[in-house]
Amino acid sequence: MNNSPRIGLDARLYDPAGTGISSYTRRLILELAKLDSETDYYLFTRDKLGESLPTNLHPVTIPIRQRFVWSNRGLPPALKANRISLYHAMANFDAPLFPNIPMVVTLHDLIPLLRPEYVSWKHRVISRIQARVLCRKAAHIFCDSEFTRQELLSHYPTDSEKVSVAYLAPSEEFKTGQDDESLQKVLAQYHLKKGYLFCLGAVEPRKNLDRLILAYNLLRDEKKTSQPLVITGAPLWKADGLTESIRRSPWSKDILFTGFVPQAHLPSLYAGAGLFVFPSLYEGFGLPILEAMACGVPVVAGNRTSLPEIAGDAACLVNPDFPEEIASGISLVLGNDILAQTLRQKGPMQAARFNWDRTARQTLEVYHRMID
Repeated sequence: MNNSPRIGLDARLYDPAGTGISSYTRRLILELAKLDSETDYYLFTRDKLGESLPTNLHPVTIPIRQRFVWSNRGLPPALKANRISLYHAMANFDAPLFPNIPMVVTLHDLIPLLRPEYVSWKHRVISRIQARVLCRKAAHIFCDSEFTRQELLSHYPTDSEKVSVAYLAPSEEFKTGQDDESLQKVLAQYHLKKGYLFCLGAVEPRKNLDRLILAYNLLRDEKKTSQPLVITGAPLWKADGLTESIRRSPWSKDILFTGFVPQAHLPSLYAGAGLFVFPSLYEGFGLPILEAMACGVPVVAGNRTSLPEIAGDAACLVNPDFPEEIASGISLVLGNDILAQTLRQKGPMQAARFNWDRTARQTLEVYHRMID
């Protein structure tokens, strides 16, 4: 260890198998350690981390389960005991309300604040309290997208100069040219053949999976496809609705819900798909569409919130409110070889515009400015 300032990082969601915020947490931490090897980073967690770390990363376990108590009772004395100069809260407004050191916050979305129907009442109430305090007290706020930045500035009084965008990015394992033997091995585990329709994301109402299944019913009824629909993701909140929607479908035998799958299987599951569909109603970023694009798979996505910003012109965007519109977008791509090939070519180029090195450098620049 050296005498440079010590930086504390919220590593509760550091998870090699995670997606979304977990992917952001882990990838950013590892990039920071690589780019700034002279600085000691202290990773504050609830559980012991299950993988070896670079020598300048130092885990500190605070074994408190409740998030608000962890941030406001367990964390402050741990920051003081480890002589932390700057703390980065990486999971929305889940951060100490009264920090005694400069604090950076990453805001992934405003779902608990602006889309209360998508979260529990408890999450909603706590988030509203935290948001109002932290918009004033945070030294800097990162947002995953310009869409989220503008939502924040429109609804919460805070200095626009201290709010910036730092994008997520797909990991290196998501790429074109997947090894065919590994691909076939993974597909065989799920009894799949190439060409299926694929959707990935945690199962919760905003992912709009009920309308996706209605759209799939239309496609099958109109004989626009004979391919199965594969839905992958961990049940998160109100997931029972998906099971019921599948049960009611006349094509239920061709709808496969895998639940959570290992991260190592995802590149092959993307690469084996004929099309990736992501009809989400609200996303702060939408990492799965970039992962699919990086694998060279045509993408059909909702035209709401951050998704047009992240997809650019490399996806077919549809109105996710109507199953007919979702089905029409899927049918358009499946029935037009030129369009599908164009999306396969544009996708990897769009995904390549996002990378973790740039995000880490933007983050380090803010750290250094706050400490100085």
